[in-house]
Amino acid sequence: MFYRSYKTVHPDFFKVGTQEKIMSGEIENPGPSDLMSEKERQYYIDTFEASGLEGPTRYYKSTPKRYGQEQELHLNPVLPETLPILFVAPNHEPFTTQPRIEETRAYVPSQEVIRVEDSAHFVMLEKRDVLTKIIGDWVESKLKSTVPAA
Repeated sequence: MFYRSYKTVHPDFFKVGTQEKIMSGEIENPGPSDLMSEKERQYYIDTFEASGLEGPTRYYKSTPKRYGQEQELHLNPVLPETLPILFVAPNHEPFTTQPRIEETRAYVPSQEVIRVEDSAHFVMLEKRDVLTKIIGDWVESKLKSTVPAA
């Protein structure tokens, strides 16, 4: 059910209740992952069975605490314009629409957005070679623009 490309995920996967219906068998499970081998998938299953979803969900659970800490410390919610930020935006990710990306510019004004075609939430699995090149090229361009020539 999880770790699927946008091409094979259930069409209602992001609707409330669909994931529970797939897990309970009410909706047929779409079968093996098209993004990872059975050995890789089993590693994730074993890890989750041993520790639950504590790790992957901890970030989201801590949002109110982190927000409170930022308020207490009077941290500026807007990142400095001098801070280079790369935002890799998969074109089939329902949460990285162009309007949503534009909304983030108020807080991340220096972000460079690079769209990755034919990818979604698991762009690092779907397009690992493309993503590696994007990040490498971006880091190299930042080094060239900030480090004086020898």
